Amino acid sequence: MNTDNKKNKVLVVYSSFITCGGVERFLLNFCELFPSDKYQLDLLLFNNDQDHAKMFDMIPGHVNVLPFLHQYSKWSPGLMEELESSGLSECVKIKNMIRERNIDAEFKKKSAGIRFEENWDLLQTICPEYSGYDVAVAFTNMLPLKIVAEKVSAKKKFVFMHLDIKAEIEFKKNDDSLYRCEEKYYSMMDGIICIAKQNADSFVSYFPELADRVQVLININNKNLMLQQAEEFYPVEYHQDSNNLLTIARIHPQKGIELLIEAASKLKNAEIDFRWFVLGSYQVKAYAEQCQSLIDKMHLQNHVFLVGEKPNPFPYYKNCTLYVQTSVFEGRPLSIEEAMSMNCAIVTTNFSSAREQIEHNINGKICGHNAEELSERIAELLQNNKERLRISQGNINYDGTAGIKKYLELFK
Repeated sequence: MNTDNKKNKVLVVYSSFITCGGVERFLLNFCELFPSDKYQLDLLLFNNDQDHAKMFDMIPGHVNVLPFLHQYSKWSPGLMEELESSGLSECVKIKNMIRERNIDAEFKKKSAGIRFEENWDLLQTICPEYSGYDVAVAFTNMLPLKIVAEKVSAKKKFVFMHLDIKAEIEFKKNDDSLYRCEEKYYSMMDGIICIAKQNADSFVSYFPELADRVQVLININNKNLMLQQAEEFYPVEYHQDSNNLLTIARIHPQKGIELLIEAASKLKNAEIDFRWFVLGSYQVKAYAEQCQSLIDKMHLQNHVFLVGEKPNPFPYYKNCTLYVQTSVFEGRPLSIEEAMSMNCAIVTTNFSSAREQIEHNINGKICGHNAEELSERIAELLQNNKERLRISQGNINYDGTAGIKKYLELFK
């Protein structure tokens, strides 16, 4: 830490809060870590976009939000007009050039990683330089990583890896070029921070020469604040005389929403009493429509509810009968740790890092990624109040603060 009584200057780079997800909520928790009397925390975003959860508005007051990098926002006619009127004609030229190139048939034949690299060659010419920082943090890979690597001057640089990249590549059936082409930027980081051991193992399997830079720092949250917010209201969607199941997830194939619906159908056929609420943004509109169509087809309109994102999800955690995670793959979902902090009984699918959070039959139930087993685990806890209470008590001592000391030691 600086010894001249000056504040440590920390720059955090991310894209935007357009999606209300675990990474975005974790970013807010991360910003709360640093005491304002010792740190100057600057946050660099592409824009102030946000969904109905209004997470941009939740940025702590002590955080200095820098002028937005609007030129890195998604192309639109409105954005082009805004950049032109702001005197950023070169940005307009570059954005239009990239847009035209991205639809070129020959360009599209190249790997995703090569395309991204060639676009970055243009984009980096319209990015300002940022200097004078003690620490710079890319809160994810892709553009934030590239910006921190090549456009920021700092004594130490870090990047967060929130996902199991091997599981993501296998699920999406993508080539791994996007990650492979980022190797030189990872090598410019002093630390590569993974939020689960499984994520770290996955990263090292791709980049063994960078193993000595990889560190595991788990999610953090503020349990006391969550408990306060949990008292603000009782969810109007809940029925106090019913079993209210909760899943916090974007409506996205990764989150296993189709599996959730199939399990709900089995619960209904078994005449189990339940109402299942899914809180999260409709990130992939076509998939959300597909899921709603499946709900209608299975006549689950009175059992499964896609209610969108909520600014304060904690009353939903506090008052749910059971928290359920149906993900296909994850890094280390903050939603499970929030459920643990709220002493929920938990059922989760066995994604790659699930056992780093849940100990089966101790603080939750882990099941295979199939509707039969998932519905059985849920029914088991809904029909056995004593067992459900025992599982929830397994989370009684979790407060989400275990990693705070390590973060403050690293970012000094």
